[in-house]
Amino acid sequence: MLRKFLPILFTVLISSNVFATATMPPVAAAYPAPSTQQMYVARAYFMLFGRIPDTSGLNYWVSRVAANNGTTFIDTVNVISREAAGARLAPIVGYVDSTGTVTDPNIGTCSTSTPGPWDELVEYVYANALGRAAEDENLASSTEGIRYWQCQARFGAYGKNTGQMLDAISNSAASDPIYSNRLVFLEAAVRLQLGRGRSLNYHDSNTILVRVRGTNNSFNDAFDVLNQLTNGMPVSANVHWEIPTSGAYTRSNISTNSSPLPRLEKSIDDGLTSISGGSVHKYLVWYNRSGRMMLAHAFLPQNYQLSGVYYPTIVSVFGGAWRGGLIEKLQRFNTSFIRTTPLAGGTAGNNFIVLAPSYRLTSNLYYSSTDSAKNNMPQEDIDDFISLVKRPETMTMLGVDTSKVSLFGHSSGGHILNLLGSTKNMGRIATLAPVSNLAITNNTNTSALIPYINYYTDAQQYGTWGGTTSPINAWLLNKPLTSFFIQHGTDQLVYQAQSKAFRDQAISNNSNNVQACNSNSGHIFFESYSDPNVNNAIYKTTAFRAFQYLSGITPVCTSL
Repeated sequence: MLRKFLPILFTVLISSNVFATATMPPVAAAYPAPSTQQMYVARAYFMLFGRIPDTSGLNYWVSRVAANNGTTFIDTVNVISREAAGARLAPIVGYVDSTGTVTDPNIGTCSTSTPGPWDELVEYVYANALGRAAEDENLASSTEGIRYWQCQARFGAYGKNTGQMLDAISNSAASDPIYSNRLVFLEAAVRLQLGRGRSLNYHDSNTILVRVRGTNNSFNDAFDVLNQLTNGMPVSANVHWEIPTSGAYTRSNISTNSSPLPRLEKSIDDGLTSISGGSVHKYLVWYNRSGRMMLAHAFLPQNYQLSGVYYPTIVSVFGGAWRGGLIEKLQRFNTSFIRTTPLAGGTAGNNFIVLAPSYRLTSNLYYSSTDSAKNNMPQEDIDDFISLVKRPETMTMLGVDTSKVSLFGHSSGGHILNLLGSTKNMGRIATLAPVSNLAITNNTNTSALIPYINYYTDAQQYGTWGGTTSPINAWLLNKPLTSFFIQHGTDQLVYQAQSKAFRDQAISNNSNNVQACNSNSGHIFFESYSDPNVNNAIYKTTAFRAFQYLSGITPVCTSL
């Protein structure tokens, strides 16, 4: 079945890009090859976490796998999954509880739209290993792509054996150019780190791997930076776009190196004033104020112009409880934003561009000695990126209308934007199910979110949820001119009353800058793509309301 499945799974990769499988660069080939067991650990890191292990982590897990009598890649994935569960790292935290017990994915059906933790595991593996979101595929058939693997898990094809499932995905992806290039790059990075005795920091080790695509240019550009960093030559600590070896970013090369976006079968495409087409460039590299390497995806509308036209822009920030999440989590929303025709009465003028950045996650603190706790602030990274988007060089290289930059975020991504917007005027911000203050809670979400917010607030050295990390408190201190539009449903993860309290505080201070609507949805964090009708109505409604608001039009909705 996998042989039949392969041609369907990877047809999405055919585009104007020239795909090529990289070979080991001579600089890396000069160092000894890693052992088989070291590469098993490196590949497990790559598929689960989307990053390269540092040398201490590599050696630690080699010893732990040996202590558990593990000898295969399957054994390696299973040992790491069980023993890393207490760190609450995504996606492990979903399918393994804190005691190391693997949850049972077998629910015996592919048709239910209720998502499960193994659905999310497949999402992460797709993004980390294959460089794709589910929406990069045509979701019309349950025998294709991400649906196939989610259905395999749901039917119990691998039982509770995560390693077996990742091994099957790995084998099926062997001829995929993105996967192949990332595997070669992974080995090159392990060779250089071991041979030179110098490891990448936590976030660079993620960005430098997932920026590699199926092209020679993406591989070579990334390797040049890898060679520099493992030689002890850091990147300058200021906010800037990278100038790759293959050439500076321009409208022309960004467009040329973008991949076409397929129609989203039975999704938000069907319910909006929509056009088809558009493309996404998934390896724009930028650096934050600390010189840490970051990634951004650029979503470009159909008939994107290479000169003369300037586009209103949405900065889109994913959620994931500050410790997890992927840019790919919001691809469905981001695609809808660039495809929706500008609205009469709106201020957008042209179709939107969407820029979706990565940012440092709080798990960074527990796996890196190079970032001190007080400097690991996700909101600083997003603040840096927004300032970069508004610079003249971004207007030139992408055609961004820097006077029309608005913001969209989900969950903890919404929290970060609302926090920034509560400290200064950030224009228009539309958020979905944002965290506002965990002092307002209920029994359902307390146990689920408190550990994550504790990691986040401890990272800031504040000890408890409060003052400088609560948008409610920050708004009260600053009373900013930012305009907020919040959509929040009957959410079992982030309590709806948080958004209501944020809105009510503004009203009590004679401000009408906060609108809060009932979205009739849950949290919408990860999906069961095995169901072709997953959350259609929710996506249509929430995406279009956000689009209206960011276009300068007040949406009509039921107030919280």
